[in-house]
Amino acid sequence: MIGQTQVTLAKPRNVEEYQHVLDSNLEEFERLRRLSENMLFLARAENGRQHVQWHEIDMGRELHKIGDYFEGPAMDRNMAFDVEASGTARADPDLFRRAVSNLVANAIHHGIEGTVVRLTASVETGRAIVIVQNKASQVEGEQLGRLFDRFYRGDASRAAASDSHGLGLAIVETIMRLHQGEVSVSRPAEDDMRFQLSFPSPDSLPTSSD
Repeated sequence: MIGQTQVTLAKPRNVEEYQHVLDSNLEEFERLRRLSENMLFLARAENGRQHVQWHEIDMGRELHKIGDYFEGPAMDRNMAFDVEASGTARADPDLFRRAVSNLVANAIHHGIEGTVVRLTASVETGRAIVIVQNKASQVEGEQLGRLFDRFYRGDASRAAASDSHGLGLAIVETIMRLHQGEVSVSRPAEDDMRFQLSFPSPDSLPTSSD
C-alpha cells in the first residue's frame, strides 16, 4: 500500500486514477481492521478479559435472521438457505451470532456454487445444538483436523477467500470454549461439510447475566 501510494504521488494523475488508488486502499484498510479486531478478540479471550453475557436465545429467530443477513452473498453464488430451528440456548447473544455467522460465511465462501446451506437448531438431552451443513469439495483428513487452527488455509480456495485471514473458525472455537461448549466438524457424506455447535445445559451455567 505504501509503494502503491508513493508511485501514485510520483507524478500528477487524473481524478479517476486517484479514485482507483483510494478505493483500493480503503478495501485493504477494511481487511486490516477486521484482522486487528479478530486478533484483539482472541487475545482478550486468552487473557480472561472476554466476558460472556448469559441470556436465553431463541435459536429459530436467530438462525432465520442470520440467513436473511447472508442472503445477498449467497445469491451471488447461486446458493440458498434451508432453516429448520427451534428451542432456546443460554449464551451470549453477540457471541452466538458471531459463531454461527462465521460458519455461514465459511459455508458460502467454500461451498459448491448452486447448492443449499442448511441451518438447523434443536435441544437434545438438555444441550442446545446448532448445525451448519453445506456441500463442499473434498477436504483431506489432515486438513479437516486443522480447520480450527489460527491462520490455517489449507488450499487455494481458502487462501483466496482472505476476509477472515484464517481466523474465522479459530474464533468459533474460542467462542464455544468461553461458553463451556464444543464445536466439531465432520464429513457425513463425500460432498458434505457439517459443523456442529453444542452449548451445555443451562443447569450447568451461571444464572447471572454478568
